[in-house]
Order: sequence, then C-alpha cells, then structure tokens
Amino acid sequence: MAQKVEESKPTQFHKLLKTLDDRGTLVCMYTQNIDGLELKAGLSMYHRTHPQDDLHGARCIPLHGDLQHLYCQSCHAVEIMKPHRDKLMSGRFPLCSACHRRQEARRESGRRMQSVPTMVPDIVLYEQEHPDAEHIAEFQRQDLSGAQPMDLLLVVGTGMHVVGTRRLIRAFAQHIRQHCPPHDSLPQVIYLNLDFKQQKKWESTFDLWVQADCQLVTDIMLNEMKEEENTKATIYPSDLLQPMECEQYSEDPNAVETEQVL
Repeated sequence: MAQKVEESKPTQFHKLLKTLDDRGTLVCMYTQNIDGLELKAGLSMYHRTHPQDDLHGARCIPLHGDLQHLYCQSCHAVEIMKPHRDKLMSGRFPLCSACHRRQEARRESGRRMQSVPTMVPDIVLYEQEHPDAEHIAEFQRQDLSGAQPMDLLLVVGTGMHVVGTRRLIRAFAQHIRQHCPPHDSLPQVIYLNLDFKQQKKWESTFDLWVQADCQLVTDIMLNEMKEEENTKATIYPSDLLQPMECEQYSEDPNAVETEQVL
C-alpha cells in the first residue's frame, strides 16, 4: 500500500484545498486519510517529529497518522519509511534504530542485552490509543480559540463512524454558529458525500447535505473561483455550491426534497 501511495498524485480536491490556502481562506483541515496527498499538493502538514514548529504553522492535521513513517511502539521513535521499503516488501519489519543503539550501549557497558523491537507503519487503527492525541487536541484548542474567524465548515467523504471525528465535527459546527453570523442566510455547515445513513442524528448539526461526488463539486468550485478572479467579484464559500442539487432534511426518512443552494 505504501508503494501505491508514493506513486499516487493529488486529486482536484487537493488542488482546491491548496487554492483556498493560497487565497488565505483555509483556516484548517483535519483528515482521516493516511496517504499524505495533502503534503504533495503543497499544504503544510503536521507530524510529531517536529511538533513545536507545526503547532504554529501546519494547515493539515492527519488524525490517523500516515504511511510515510514508521513508529516504534516501545520507545515511540519515528523513522522515514522509504529506506526500509525493500525489507517491508519482503514481509519483514525493520528493527528500531534507537532501541538498537541503546542495546548496543548496554552490551558495551557489560549489561545484558534485551530484544530490539520492530517498527510498524505510523498509522492509528480504530479503537487504538492515539500516540499523538495531546498535540492534536492542542490544534483543536487553537482552531476553536477564535484567533482565526471561520464562517464555513465543509465535511467531505467521511462516514463519521469514529467517535473522535464526530466530536470534532460537532465542536466546529457549534463554534461557527456561535461566533460567525451567516452571510445572507447561506448554509454554514455542509456535508458533501454520496451517501448519508445517519441523517436524523445529524439534522441539528448540518445545514445542508450535498449528495454528489466531491471531485465533481470540486470542478464546479474551481471554475467559480476562476470566474471570480476574472470578474474581481467576491464569491463567498457557500456560494460556490450554488449549481448543485442538494438534499433537504425531511421528517419522513423516505421523502426527499431538492432545492438549489441560494
């Protein structure tokens, strides 16, 4: 998988994120993906190997780690995966270099050596304790402090099955509604996904569900932004979804009404 990730390229959606960042309108981004394509697209990305610098400048925060690094579950050391790619492809996990050095120091001092642990991909699985939870929580505190105003939350692609992700979405939605009045009654919290199986649970959180492929919506938004540059007109983030047919919530779960975003 890591080799496929290395060969993969950012999508149009990643281009959109980078464009928003260049325009100064992307406050933050939290991702459940582990492919690191945001970094390839040019976004600054947090990693625990240099947390102090990233806490003040990273735009993208990976919630489940990434496939560019290996992680020692014993000493928590992190190494770049690429130099170990051949060993991993042969089905073997590399030994932790930091632990190996410590064991060599024990041997030279005449003490008994202990086994050296192996390194595993630096990703967080469901129900697994997050080794970087403290730094991610600090990012959330900073983003919710109001230092940078936010007027739109766009949730894309996730099925919202992870408890921590659900809490994050609700916290940002509440913050936006409390601190940023809507512009011309436009939606402030939008869910973009082809499927939405938990509508009743989320109807008080989301203003709008856009039932569409995110790459299609991306093309529309990039075209609108290009037109804005040509006309010098101000287009608000919610305006960019205007051409899309969107699902409205209904008391009847089998009933679906559509309207254009205005």
